[in-house]
Amino acid sequence: MSPIPSPSRTASSPAGAPPRALGAAALLAFCLAALAAGQAVSVAVTGKEVCLGEGCAIVGRLTRISPGWFNLLGAVVFTAAGALALRARRSVSPVPLALLGAVAGAALAAEGVLFAYQALVARAWCPFCLLILAGVAGLNLLLGPRAALRGAAGFTAVALIFSLLTFLPPDATLADGTLAVRPGTEPGRGADLVLLFSEDCPHCTAVVEALRANPRCTVRLNPVSELSPSYWPELGREPSYDPGVNVAAARLLGIDTIPIVIAREAGTMRVLTGEAPILRYIEEHCGEPRAPVPDPLRVPWGGGSLLGPAEDGCGLLLECD
Repeated sequence: MSPIPSPSRTASSPAGAPPRALGAAALLAFCLAALAAGQAVSVAVTGKEVCLGEGCAIVGRLTRISPGWFNLLGAVVFTAAGALALRARRSVSPVPLALLGAVAGAALAAEGVLFAYQALVARAWCPFCLLILAGVAGLNLLLGPRAALRGAAGFTAVALIFSLLTFLPPDATLADGTLAVRPGTEPGRGADLVLLFSEDCPHCTAVVEALRANPRCTVRLNPVSELSPSYWPELGREPSYDPGVNVAAARLLGIDTIPIVIAREAGTMRVLTGEAPILRYIEEHCGEPRAPVPDPLRVPWGGGSLLGPAEDGCGLLLECD
């Protein structure tokens, strides 16, 4: 009578992965979990992700949840995948193997969303994200040709469908990007300002402080990324505001720096970029009345805007010193 083979020698994934490949898959999954957990810890401790380029910060600013939570979720998923791979390597039951294939395929499909998001929405590449994508693709390859083919099909389909969608409603306006409104002290007389800014941009901070000190103008705060709850706490907040509307507005204007002020006056609109021009405008129009200063940026309402280079601003979605 021939000896009964051990479960570890007979186990294979539905896609035909041998035990050695399952062991490698477990190791790779745990490495990915460690990378994601490390990023979550970095965000919690320093407020920043560890990344070779600026793409990670750009992508992180456009997500609806913190990059820390995003990476923590990834760490949980990859840990589960590693545990399933170890279980599948030692078990003759098809259940762990099937679950592992489903998790690996779902992870690659999710990476298809993130890949398309970087290319089409953030318009910046996140090296860390691409590293995770390579790891997830490798995980699917280790499960065999069929698993790799299914994962590639899911990745392609999701990325393709994502590229065909638009995420801003066709009737979206800057009001949809307004977090809070500071009413002016002279309603109907002072200018109505829309401020596109970021919390960690020092040039934006200077503009916000000037607006606090000069209350004549009505100010609509339109941040290009999420703000902390403690930012200008005395103002009421719109819970459904969308920072993506403000990023899209800046890009439609052809502007890639902040702060940006869109000033609406009687029959005219002014678009100003950079700290110095905006501070001059605030001093003239939002403080005590004084003699007007010629402004070359005045254009008819509804017309184009004349924009000069903003040398005292921050990148639209980048951190700024």
